[in-house]
Amino acid sequence: MAEGALPDLCIRFYQDGDRTQVESFECLPRRGKLSYRPARDAQDVIRDSPSSLDDESLKPEIIVATIGLEVVGVAVFGPDETSDTQFWIFSIGVKPRWQRQQIGTRLKKSVMAECRSRGASAIIQSKVNKYNSPMRNLNEKLGVEATPDPTDGKMFYSVVLVELTDVVDPAWRPRAD
Repeated sequence: MAEGALPDLCIRFYQDGDRTQVESFECLPRRGKLSYRPARDAQDVIRDSPSSLDDESLKPEIIVATIGLEVVGVAVFGPDETSDTQFWIFSIGVKPRWQRQQIGTRLKKSVMAECRSRGASAIIQSKVNKYNSPMRNLNEKLGVEATPDPTDGKMFYSVVLVELTDVVDPAWRPRAD
């Protein structure tokens, strides 16, 4: 098995049958100082995302990572109000048992591939807490630029331009409309 490969890992769009697991999703580590506010914020966004699907003004989209029937990771993203080629990642979370196994990376790459599939290029933005070193490291690995948020000293704006020629996640298949 290739490094980072997980048996039966499936990354796909959210389906109605995922609702209960997503609404009760936990991505907070249960040990020590890692149970901090940024993880709680990400978890709250994920848990609220199924009910947000009913709000047309928000237009969130949800991608889940599953192993067997278990939802082990979730990414919530959506279009920017100002452009068809700009998107926001609102939250990415992975259950503690499955963290550090490239699931968050695969979710982010899948969001990037999906956004890119909607045009020749896409600008993908997110806000990351400066203490969220796992996501900051992931962003750095993916070439995402981060700049301090001038209005909130604890946050960074992360922006990446994904172009048609970028190989993001060759296993991702965009949703067929």
